[in-house]
Amino acid sequence: MQIIKCNVLKTKASVIEKNIYKDNLKLSQEQKDIIIGNLLGDGYLEKHGTSHRFYFCQSGEKMFYVEYIYNIFEPWCSSIPSFSFSRYKEYNTYTKAAFFRTATNRSFNFFGEQFYCLDEKSNRKKRIPKKISRWLSARALAFWFMDDGAKNENGYILNTQNFCLKEQEILCDALGRNFKFEVNIHRDRQNYRLYITSKSRDLFTRKIEPYILEGFRYKLHI
Repeated sequence: MQIIKCNVLKTKASVIEKNIYKDNLKLSQEQKDIIIGNLLGDGYLEKHGTSHRFYFCQSGEKMFYVEYIYNIFEPWCSSIPSFSFSRYKEYNTYTKAAFFRTATNRSFNFFGEQFYCLDEKSNRKKRIPKKISRWLSARALAFWFMDDGAKNENGYILNTQNFCLKEQEILCDALGRNFKFEVNIHRDRQNYRLYITSKSRDLFTRKIEPYILEGFRYKLHI
């Protein structure tokens, strides 16, 4: 007999029943890899009280990506993906974004503690964990690349401009240690980004290609 697990977060179940359901949820390795990859890129964890929730947002034309991630995290969600619109008055144009949020859950706290700190004004700020090499798998790297990666003529670029030089060095070390990539830190105006050299281009492609969605294969050297 097949047992169908119902997501009670989307039902009229009581608060107690929903809390019991959430307490029994466990993150799979795939979900952990996706969280890590997205936090290295554009993903975000929102803190509510003593717990966190995963927030995933992309431009409207990447709804296929939002739906893919949502389907993996559906048991953790109380609503389906939505759209938002932002207006740029200067150009009288609108941008469309697709997003979803999970419910808050203590299972996300580990990632919140590792990837966030308080700045000098006590605002939450994303950071690179010193031990990122422990959790950076090929699948996590692929989701990071789909978020913030690109190819150039000879290699690949990881757009890490939001991180400081010390954090870039931590990422370089992790990529070299885990995958034997040759990685350089390049200046990008006042910031930095990572460059996967031509020597490591093919190895980089082989590592991430099995996890790259069809809509992002244009980014690969294949």
